Amino acid sequence: MIRTACRVVLFLVAGGVLLLLAALGALHVGAGTWAVNSLVRAAVPGATISVADVAGNYLSGVELRDLRVVRDDGAVPLHADTVRIGYSLRQLLSGDVVLHRIQLVGPTVTLHRSSKGSWNPFPSRPRKPAPAPSPSKSSAVTIEHFSIVGGIASVRSVNQQGLTIGFAGAGSLAGGRLTVDTLTLQSDSSTVTGKGSVTLPRGGEPLNLAALNLDLEASPLAFRDLRSFHSGADWEESARLKGRIQGSGSDAAVSLDVMLSNGGTLVLRSRLTPLRRLPFKYS
Repeated sequence: MIRTACRVVLFLVAGGVLLLLAALGALHVGAGTWAVNSLVRAAVPGATISVADVAGNYLSGVELRDLRVVRDDGAVPLHADTVRIGYSLRQLLSGDVVLHRIQLVGPTVTLHRSSKGSWNPFPSRPRKPAPAPSPSKSSAVTIEHFSIVGGIASVRSVNQQGLTIGFAGAGSLAGGRLTVDTLTLQSDSSTVTGKGSVTLPRGGEPLNLAALNLDLEASPLAFRDLRSFHSGADWEESARLKGRIQGSGSDAAVSLDVMLSNGGTLVLRSRLTPLRRLPFKYS
């Protein structure tokens, strides 16, 4: 559950940056909603992005209303009531993308597990040879504060009962370091909260475990909520748990304390070691 929510948060924040750049261009030429839709319509392969209304000014901030991402098969994997983005045009023109605020109000995300086991809500891109490294330095992205209010994620898996998760969170991104100050996930029977920070790897570099910190608490976590992610989670029990990952040196210490509803307990102490190569990049 927490892994899926983190993917959702990263996707929504990255999408907000993309929409900002499109909205800036549109508002600068005075074209408004029509231009934004023209610029972002085909930004996601196999899907269409649309915005019902654009408000604000290109000097300090924009507000996008009724944002939708519709796949070619008619499914709507992402919808947001409102996206608010605040910035300084002078800072943007200096070369780096600096945003004072991104707020997502009422985002709805639909995740459906494919027959191949993928949770990707969008069609997969065709595989292409990796481009040669560019000698130029990528512009840094800074988000002084981002927040998600009233989010809902609908999780659907093959031959499994669906799960609806409410989510909200807040944090920042600066110097390549993502900080999540608050993250709350809530279903009908589970409540999970978390916070943490991580330095995002660049260009396929290994994750710096020394800079990884995560605190997680569930009170309670109903195991039946995990069935949508793994069919083997066929238990009626619940648990209260506290977990922590604390970076130290070249690895990270892991601690987990679990109290089961049937009276049992579980205590885990371990260490994470670096992966040789990550399946994603940050730039």
